[in-house]
Amino acid sequence: MSIKVNEKIIDNKIKHIFLFITSIILFWGYIYRFKIIGFPFSTSQILAILGSAFLFVKIFLKKKIVIDSDLFVFFISFIIPFLVISITSLINSEADFSIMKHFLGIPWNLLAFYSFKSYRNKTNQNLSFNDVALLFIITGLIQCFISLAGFLIPDIGRFLINTQVWESEAEKIRAGNFILNRRLIGLGAKYFGGGIIYSIDLVLITHLMLDKENSKEKYYKYLPLFYMIVFCCGMMMARTTLVGLFFSSLYFIKSSIKTILRILKNIVPSVLFLFIVFSILFFNYGNRIQKIINFGFEIFINLSEGRGLNTSSSDGTIKMYKFPGEYDYKTWLIGDALFFDKTGHYYRRTDVGYCRAIFYFGLLGFFVVWITQGLMAFIVAKRIESKNRFFFIIMCLMFAAFNLKGWAVLHLYLIPFYFIDKPNLLRNSNEGSYNYA
Repeated sequence: MSIKVNEKIIDNKIKHIFLFITSIILFWGYIYRFKIIGFPFSTSQILAILGSAFLFVKIFLKKKIVIDSDLFVFFISFIIPFLVISITSLINSEADFSIMKHFLGIPWNLLAFYSFKSYRNKTNQNLSFNDVALLFIITGLIQCFISLAGFLIPDIGRFLINTQVWESEAEKIRAGNFILNRRLIGLGAKYFGGGIIYSIDLVLITHLMLDKENSKEKYYKYLPLFYMIVFCCGMMMARTTLVGLFFSSLYFIKSSIKTILRILKNIVPSVLFLFIVFSILFFNYGNRIQKIINFGFEIFINLSEGRGLNTSSSDGTIKMYKFPGEYDYKTWLIGDALFFDKTGHYYRRTDVGYCRAIFYFGLLGFFVVWITQGLMAFIVAKRIESKNRFFFIIMCLMFAAFNLKGWAVLHLYLIPFYFIDKPNLLRNSNEGSYNYA
């Protein structure tokens, strides 16, 4: 009898581990959206195709399907920018639709994450706010270890570069030089985009730390350590991670002293652990560790040497703040319908998100895009528990800040939270559901 019980326990543990790993793999494919050499589709495209198949089967079997009214806002957020882009393209007699992929991504990403949610439903797994948050954090941590290994061990770095499909051979060479000499490159994570995801991870870690209901969870005491790992590796990949540091710190404004002291209790061992790990790494990979520290923490190094809060990239960004001429009313109103110039460079040689938006579809498109992005955040926030809604305010503010540096849209990172189970529908774990994330 006892042998059968033990076998059942082992089978359940194996099942738990399998579901945990598959959830991470699927979520990774959605968030990091990379393409492996030899495969015709990227990971997000594969998920979207699967999502389309699941949806078709569901409609075919049930003959009808109830459409959530909140989806209307997502489709409006796709259709209205499409109309604005069409109008500005017709008026300007230009056809640069490269920006459309960001808005076509709304229905595409809904289908991609629908496949993930269908898998969770079929395997009897809930999807709560904390589950999505932990999936963000866990995939971010794994990305940290992969990218760090790729930098410290050149053979792994070359494997990462040669395995992924790049926009061009020049971009592949550039990434290869970075991973061998200057900064971290991950599997589907690099540069500005990597910094965005790491910033979201930092905000989510802080959100979980300051929710006293999580203090009983097994992972809670490790959250400060996770924060430090994500921040350090994030900075070594993209200094944009500083945005996440700033906005995650805003959480402490509304926190009690008792809560802050509870967190500080776990910070001391985390700092000690990281000090030991970095000491070992520095002893074995001193020169290489010094390179990524110099890149990642350049702003703090410059400050300590009396050169101010600046980096080589921040100085370059300031020069990219370019706007239409004072009397260039047409460009101010509807833009020039160009996201890239004829040579393939950013139009007007500016990478600043706000400037690129104005040059592309003017103030008309600028306001349409940010109003619809804000509406999507509002729709998602109202579907979840009130205690988690502050996160979406921070997300909107953070993406407003990201666009001071580069072009960033919010919907990709909102969609996973749209699919979480409503609090009153979450199944009790005693009824057979499995929650691993």
